[in-house]
Amino acid sequence: MHKRTTRLLCGVLIFVLAIGLLVSYPNMQVSAQNGSTSYVTIQKTHVYQSKHTKSKSLKRIGLHEVVSVISVQSSWANVKVGKVKGYVPVKHLKKTSTFESVWTAKTVKLKSGRKQSSKTISTLSKNKKLIVLQKIGSWTKVTDGSKKGYVPATSLKSSLVEYSQSFQSYEQIVKNLNRFKHPEYPDQPMFVQSKYYEQTLFRYKSSKSKNPPISLAVQEELGGIYYDLIYHGSEIYAFNDPMIEQNYRDALKNISNSIYKKGSPEAGQFYAFCIEQLEMVLDHASKHRTDGRGGDELDRGTKNIGKETYDYQNIMFTVRIYLDTRQ
Repeated sequence: MHKRTTRLLCGVLIFVLAIGLLVSYPNMQVSAQNGSTSYVTIQKTHVYQSKHTKSKSLKRIGLHEVVSVISVQSSWANVKVGKVKGYVPVKHLKKTSTFESVWTAKTVKLKSGRKQSSKTISTLSKNKKLIVLQKIGSWTKVTDGSKKGYVPATSLKSSLVEYSQSFQSYEQIVKNLNRFKHPEYPDQPMFVQSKYYEQTLFRYKSSKSKNPPISLAVQEELGGIYYDLIYHGSEIYAFNDPMIEQNYRDALKNISNSIYKKGSPEAGQFYAFCIEQLEMVLDHASKHRTDGRGGDELDRGTKNIGKETYDYQNIMFTVRIYLDTRQ
């Protein structure tokens, strides 16, 4: 009898604990979602008392107002604007993280309007991160936390990184590489452009190539630029064709003159480094292509060109030179 009673009590206890967990679990889920996230209004709207546009308006909010979103419930966002809490249609909002980020290139005043005579809202220090809301002529509308205003476009930069003066922007390198004509097919571009997720790819292939032996990936995001150049010296060695080799070297030169301004010292240095690594591959291939040492790592490290520091690897007849300044 005693054992039966004990088993019964244990069963009741387990049942009570299970019920307690079921009751508390939804609350745990709600509390996990209750952190706030910054959003910006993309049109004029209202903070409503309930999830319906016919409910009472607690506050009218204008375009580009920063709001704190507590949670998203279907097509409505539970928000806090100042001391007011209520609901805003999700379609009227956009996450601040989806807007372009910029940094101040110098100390600058955040203005209430697009004139130097406009009221100063605050003074922004150099390298201050801001969110771009709108570009209007020579002025840029930005947010600094909950503050929004205007600063001259010339006082902003797209990255914290200081680049060389002849270093090209993402738009410029894409434009440059599309200008070159293929030496063997004059009616075709030297570099075939394609997309791989967020990266723009450029590939060079000679008439004897099965696969492109030179490729360059370019991407701009998070306030920085990414370059990844990969080329295979084994092709030159295998073909032993002076014309193919010259075209290959010209392709590397065109890439150098696209990353940096054509004729600049940095463009010359970048090309010289590419050729230095290529010569290392060719020399190694001639000595060890058939003796099992073809996969040796020949060189690895960093290379400073202007203000840029490139990482590089030279392994398995392949050279990789890359730069990543994304934040």
